[in-house]
Amino acid sequence: MDWKCFLILCLTGLGMIAASDDWTAVQRDVHIPLDLETTPLEIKTDSTLGSGDIVVVWFFTTQREWAGDVVIYFTSTPQYQLSFCSSSPTYFPSNLPSEVDKIWRITLDRTAGIRLMIHCNGVEVVNILMSDSTCGYRRWREWWSRDVEFIYFDSYYDSASDYYRAGQTDAGVTVMMSIEPYPKNKLPSQFSVTGEDNASLEDLMILAQEDGQMNYTTLKNEPLMETDT
Repeated sequence: MDWKCFLILCLTGLGMIAASDDWTAVQRDVHIPLDLETTPLEIKTDSTLGSGDIVVVWFFTTQREWAGDVVIYFTSTPQYQLSFCSSSPTYFPSNLPSEVDKIWRITLDRTAGIRLMIHCNGVEVVNILMSDSTCGYRRWREWWSRDVEFIYFDSYYDSASDYYRAGQTDAGVTVMMSIEPYPKNKLPSQFSVTGEDNASLEDLMILAQEDGQMNYTTLKNEPLMETDT
């Protein structure tokens, strides 16, 4: 007897990133509230490579003190710069997605050091753990250790940012996919599943259907037990 198995991934409280559906047209020269440590920033652009357009987003504390920035250059070979870390514009270490319309996600992670990540259309293109060896400025820590509470698009420099939105931590997502057919007693002995940004899944539920009977097995990062014959 072959079973049809459905894998239900319960992603509750795992820090999965889901963006708000609503985009806001970029307002320049305005301090926009956003806690970058808890909420990634997403920016939408439609600039072409070689256009010379630039994304410039500055970060500020509640006291309006400067706390770093991200610059993206739409040169023929695109580059980025993290002020007071990068000593000069740097080529992206991997090719960007080819689509003209791009969504950039900027994430600041201070759980272990100071790490800044940039995703482009869901592809990680920058992941830098700031240190004396990766930053070209001696005082990088002074600026990048400050709490970011505001973002700011500068009208003089920024020409590429069209829309922005805040990525949000989703309280619960359920995804169902079918896995078929698995012969009885030959279900995989273990699942290793990670969520976006390598967030481990706390709960893994297997819903197995045999002759109309539903059998539930709930696991917490444990091997999936084989069923009896």
